[in-house]
Amino acid sequence: MSRPSATRHIEQEARFLIGNLGVYRALTRLRTLEGFAFVKGKRESQRNTYFDTSGWRLRRGGSVLKWRTVGRRHELIFKQLLGHRDAVLRHREVSVHLASVDPQRIARLVTTEPVRLALRVAGRAPLKPLVTIRTDRRRRVFAVGRQRVEFDVDRVRVYDGSRIAGERCEVEVENLNARPQVFAEAMAVLQRKYGRGALRASTVSKLEFALGVLRKRRRKLVTV
Repeated sequence: MSRPSATRHIEQEARFLIGNLGVYRALTRLRTLEGFAFVKGKRESQRNTYFDTSGWRLRRGGSVLKWRTVGRRHELIFKQLLGHRDAVLRHREVSVHLASVDPQRIARLVTTEPVRLALRVAGRAPLKPLVTIRTDRRRRVFAVGRQRVEFDVDRVRVYDGSRIAGERCEVEVENLNARPQVFAEAMAVLQRKYGRGALRASTVSKLEFALGVLRKRRRKLVTV
């Protein structure tokens, strides 16, 4: 199997839970932000399948391996937590784009860097698909000069079989190339615009949210 080239970067992002549907709907149409210029927007529907061992070795090691499908595009992503300060998390992220997908055959992708990195954390325990999350995402990119900040407005759904077991709305703010002061100002302006009560900072990831939903239903694993 040929080895696809990997994209590597350090991700810096913060997550805010959206308190009501009115604010969520307003954020999906966000085009103005005080002091920032709107650059572009995009909507996409994601299906993210998370892989781990039966004992959740990746999760316990602060890492995730997920397969993301958007339309006909497939991306394999490894993320590892490097640290956090307040609500801002730093991750090492390595991803590759692949032409086709069969999540049940993840072991055949050991030549890809995301899987190799995941196996360093997981050891010899086999990786298998454990949780699938669907996300309706609206991307909004704003800039000050050439410094860019991305706002990902997400509606996250966790499934138990064919039924929705849990749902939440959130906005992820990612620093694409901005200085720390500009990144912090972008988050502050967003909270002033909609109110701190409507946007609550959270470090609970989508995966942790999904596992919390499934624990309440006394389910250990879910795939859809």
